[in-house]
Amino acid sequence: MLKQKKNVMRMENERYLRLLMENCSEMFFMADVSGTVEYVSPSVRRILGYESSDLIGKEFASIIHPRCLEAVEKVLDSALKDQKTLPLKRVRMLHKNGSWRIVEGNASGAVDESGRLMCVVILLDISDELERIRPLEERARYFDMLTETTKDMIYVLDENMVIRFVNKYGANIFGKSPEELVGMHMEALFPAHIASSQRKNVERVFNSGELMNVEAETVFPSGRAWIDTWLIPIKDENGNVIRVLGLSRDITERKETTDQLEQRSRQAEEARIRAQEYFDYLAHDIANLVAPIMTYAEAIAQKEETSEESKRYSTKIIEQVREIATFLLNLRTLAEVQKIDISTVESLDLADCLSEILRSIDEHYPKRKFRLHYEKPQHDEILVVGGKYLRNMLALELDRAARYAHNQDIDVFISISPVTGDSGKEYWQMRMEIPNLALPSKFREMLSTPFDLAAAGAEKRRASRNLSFLASVVEIFGGRLWFEDIVPGQSEKGFSMKINLPKAYRKSS
Repeated sequence: MLKQKKNVMRMENERYLRLLMENCSEMFFMADVSGTVEYVSPSVRRILGYESSDLIGKEFASIIHPRCLEAVEKVLDSALKDQKTLPLKRVRMLHKNGSWRIVEGNASGAVDESGRLMCVVILLDISDELERIRPLEERARYFDMLTETTKDMIYVLDENMVIRFVNKYGANIFGKSPEELVGMHMEALFPAHIASSQRKNVERVFNSGELMNVEAETVFPSGRAWIDTWLIPIKDENGNVIRVLGLSRDITERKETTDQLEQRSRQAEEARIRAQEYFDYLAHDIANLVAPIMTYAEAIAQKEETSEESKRYSTKIIEQVREIATFLLNLRTLAEVQKIDISTVESLDLADCLSEILRSIDEHYPKRKFRLHYEKPQHDEILVVGGKYLRNMLALELDRAARYAHNQDIDVFISISPVTGDSGKEYWQMRMEIPNLALPSKFREMLSTPFDLAAAGAEKRRASRNLSFLASVVEIFGGRLWFEDIVPGQSEKGFSMKINLPKAYRKSS
């Protein structure tokens, strides 16, 4: 009776076990010591696509990937030999459709009813789970590569300033490993005054939820260094800041270089200001020195008893003194224009300016032979950028031209017209044409080239004493000065000097 009861219980247990194996998510394999499969749970159909009968009697190794086979056989042999349970990690098994599924589980050695040694293998399909976590693993791998190869300190802090993560580079700075620093208070690594400032910055990020950039001098075991730090909030799904990510870079070398450059820039500016002051004094003193020479020369030239030869010499002296005065005035004007804010310069009515200059020429050169023809446009105002600087330069250069041309029997035509540049910018163009007077191309280039104190060659330096100053000022104000043939390709027909000056507009009140 007792034996019968035990048989009933055993049968019940076997039935429950079979129900469990047939309905659970894992696959159950039973194989003998040679590796031949004697039992496979029905779940193999759902996972690998086989019927149980497809695998019973076959070698278990036949559905194991070749790369995994050696490791699997080693685990199975050990499990049988020691009759214990051993893990199987990420084994690739052949699906009936030819693909590979990844499984994990364990293998156990056991003795069946007849005393035979058997291997029981329980495996769970983890392919879909691995597919889901693969992007996370890749991101983690990239993050590891980034944190371990960068020359930046990367760390994560909680609200109590406890280090939750630090990369190897950051830990090495303190002579420790990342494992030693994780769990420590960051404040324990720095002097009190620096730690206090760091805490305030981290608290500000926790409270504001916004990233923060800090540049400060910090003390490390190796000494002092300038550090550029970005503090970045890490938020949960509700937008609450739960951690702060820190990225710190040593910028000591860059900081020192920047400081040196700034110091040199300050020194250069101070030297420039001193040089400008010296030049102003020098120009003023030279002007005072040449003024008496001009007076004496004019007095000699006007005396009746002065010989014609002496008058010619006096006239030459007067012309050279005027050249010196004009040169100094032009140089001072150019130096001033180069250091001012162009946007603050007043506009100039070009038409009125030219009318005034030409009236002055009429008064100063009544016996001139050249004839001036000025075509004043009908516009109410012709405003250009340049103000008093441009007016003074135009007056000096046109007066200078009149001095040299007053004995020449030529016509000079001056006009103003609106033009549009290639970029759509609007200009007023002043054009001065002198027919039947040739101007060699080499002089055109020298006269229209902006002034260069270091210009090579005496001829070019002499040319720089006149229109080059005007060309420089025009260029600074956004314009251009150049020469053209009146008749293209026929320089003997005369030349035209053109100056494009950007239009200016009165500011609305």
